[in-house]
Amino acid sequence: MDYLGFTIDTRKMCVSWPTSKRLALCHLIDTEWADQPCRKNPRAIAVLLGTVRNACFLSPLGVYLSIRLQHTLNAAIQQTSSLMRTSKTMHFWWQKHRITIGPEALADIKLLRSILDDNPDHPAWQRPICLLVKRDPTCIIYSDAAYEGLGGWCSNPPFMWHLSDSDLSTLGFPLKSLRSGQQEPDRDEKGFHINTLEFIALIINIWLVECLLLKDGEKKGGHIIQALADNTSALSWMSHASRSLNPTVSCLARFLTALQVHLPLQAHLTGRHLPGLQNTGADVLSRVHQYPSWGSAIAACSLLEALPAYRLPRKLLLTMHSAISSTQTEDWSVKKMTELWKLEPRIFPAGSLAMDTRTSLWHRSHRGRGSRR
Repeated sequence: MDYLGFTIDTRKMCVSWPTSKRLALCHLIDTEWADQPCRKNPRAIAVLLGTVRNACFLSPLGVYLSIRLQHTLNAAIQQTSSLMRTSKTMHFWWQKHRITIGPEALADIKLLRSILDDNPDHPAWQRPICLLVKRDPTCIIYSDAAYEGLGGWCSNPPFMWHLSDSDLSTLGFPLKSLRSGQQEPDRDEKGFHINTLEFIALIINIWLVECLLLKDGEKKGGHIIQALADNTSALSWMSHASRSLNPTVSCLARFLTALQVHLPLQAHLTGRHLPGLQNTGADVLSRVHQYPSWGSAIAACSLLEALPAYRLPRKLLLTMHSAISSTQTEDWSVKKMTELWKLEPRIFPAGSLAMDTRTSLWHRSHRGRGSRR
């Protein structure tokens, strides 16, 4: 059955992007995007983006492979918007202006071309119906960020974690420094904006919950994961990765999308805004200076009392840092993303939480102090 341009198989209970559309896109790339150097008018870019984005309903791969091309178009529009004073000028620009397509976006187009074939059951372009219909979440996660740290938690599967500003600085993340007793940095301090920190906390939370769900195995009907946060910008970037022109945010959005593309689990990710006053558990975990021990955080929010505290693998955080600092144009490979899904988060011993001031970043100097590596 075909509905709104998608093929619905009620025997296999799945929806797929039709092979006719895939082959048409393949022909478009072969005939119109093979020039070197590649310079295209805005209309041609929009046509390619529109076709790929049609598949985004089914596959995060569509988002992943169109982010950098979308940013190329966004940047060109921003640079010339002040010149487009009339509809006639705009029409001429849309048809005749030439935009140089950089190596990063071209690499995405090349990768896209490699997976466009006539296989009706290609896994990249097919998804179970159960993950597409609106359903109540099977798992709800909470995250928050402050200039003094990041934190997140979930009741099922149960976990909590937090990182301090010094943890992130140790790993190379540029943070705004806080003077003694400060909760907010000075206005002219250089470093990540709070919105970026909220997005990083959101991504860590998503990785951890999906990693734990992977250990439990597949769930009939798949997992519907709802990420709750009190920052609308971070939630927007999670759902609409191309909305920000900030290079750091776009790299983080691409990193998150790459993780979801290679997630070996049937899961659908959604986001919802939660007013700050209701986000108490994550807020307490992110205020590492105010609540330096696990015990003090639990005392401030009873919701955290029954949750195990997790250590986060340094490789996850270092790979995330690499995603926002590297100038390389290579794609996030299947191997690299698969390695992140094979990382094993560890639990702190329950008896060590009362006065333990360690955060979820495990330092070598802490070996032998009540927990094994």
